[in-house]
Amino acid sequence: MKQTYFSRLAALMFVCLIATAAANGQVLSNSPDDVPPGEDAWIVTYQDVMTRTRPNHQVAFVQTGPNEQKVWFTFDVHLIVPAGTPTPTAAYYNRRYRANESSPWYWEYQYSPRITNITGFIDSVLYSATPKYRGPGGVKYNYVMYTVNQPAACSGIQFGFAMVAFSNNGTSWTYSQPIHTEGGPSAPCAPELGDGLVQTEAFGAIDAGGILYLMGVEGDIGILSQPINMNSPFVSWGYSYADDPTQLIQDPNSNTMSGAGIFNPALPGAPTSPTNRFRTYAYFFNMGIAWDAANGDLYVSRGYPYPFDRRADLGATIPSPAQTANDIRLFNTYWGWDQRVERCAPSPEIYPNRYQVYKLHLGTLTNFPLVNTGTWTLVMDRGNYAGYTQNVVAPLGSNAVLASGQTAGSRDAGATSFLRDGKGFLVRTNGTAYVFGGSTLHQSLSVGPCRTTGLERIVAEPIP
Repeated sequence: MKQTYFSRLAALMFVCLIATAAANGQVLSNSPDDVPPGEDAWIVTYQDVMTRTRPNHQVAFVQTGPNEQKVWFTFDVHLIVPAGTPTPTAAYYNRRYRANESSPWYWEYQYSPRITNITGFIDSVLYSATPKYRGPGGVKYNYVMYTVNQPAACSGIQFGFAMVAFSNNGTSWTYSQPIHTEGGPSAPCAPELGDGLVQTEAFGAIDAGGILYLMGVEGDIGILSQPINMNSPFVSWGYSYADDPTQLIQDPNSNTMSGAGIFNPALPGAPTSPTNRFRTYAYFFNMGIAWDAANGDLYVSRGYPYPFDRRADLGATIPSPAQTANDIRLFNTYWGWDQRVERCAPSPEIYPNRYQVYKLHLGTLTNFPLVNTGTWTLVMDRGNYAGYTQNVVAPLGSNAVLASGQTAGSRDAGATSFLRDGKGFLVRTNGTAYVFGGSTLHQSLSVGPCRTTGLERIVAEPIP
């Protein structure tokens, strides 16, 4: 009788849960990567169709408990705005939950609601069940969010500056404010940010208790645009304290992490002179980081373009003109600006279309300085079955064949994020950890025209 009673009760509760979910706009989730689109994340596709987009770039995906996950994201869209006009950006949130380990997962919102006060692209979020991150006015908060802000006036000069915001519930946030570091640069293009800034294109954070380790790639375009610098990752690290996440103490021993073990594939058959011209850069654009506490390994990911031409000034070769000639723009009626819906960017502005995941054995996070001298192990290299079209090796105008060490897939992805817990530690589900590869601006990059299709999204892939 008890079995019958409880099975009927469970069935009744399940039906009620479904009915409640439908009434509240909640939706069934089959995977962490099926995040609902932003409520007003409107893009126009190359077919001139307005649609809401799902997360398509980096996300901050945090598992706050065995039955709850939260995600924050900013979507990637190329709006054509007048010089000096801030490009509209918006941040979104959703919550994935289940009643228990044998119950189905749901997203709390059918459309991910917008959150306010956040400036820039969201890179990572840390969470503590008890308030510990000291924010404005000395108040301690449960959440701290890290973003990269590129002021409109800094476009073409800086990729962005590190920012931080705080929250107690994950939905209401303080205003984003710059992270400062002693000896850091000022920004003549954005004097309102002050001095001692942290310039970066992307960065991540890990909570080691009272110490917060931060790691990010250089953000000065003038430095990164020089071919002579492209053999170095240009990734630096430092740390903050939970008592003041707005202040970064940079590592005094090195300006960049070790490049040992980094795989920078060159186009097979391409000439080797000038030296390394057709080898991709070593930069860790769109990077993510995570700590594997069980094994003592630091995981770092990056997006990169393949193939690549470091000397674009010598002539347009990658992508071939067939992929860069058509610059098609359509009017985005929601944001009120034209939007680029078709065109591949030429080198060196070329969009990353592949991603890699590396790991480095540290043992404990107190050994973080080993990132300066250690040798990285390539864990995975993912992307499409071919690269961008190229005019370097015969047949000209053909898609680049993959280099040895690259894995052939069926989609382009150039931005990466890990499924992490509140401390930034790697989450394993039945022993498997996951990385989210984001399509970024266009679903179609390598094979076929570079187009915004409306199917841009993140996809979870298991880490070997």
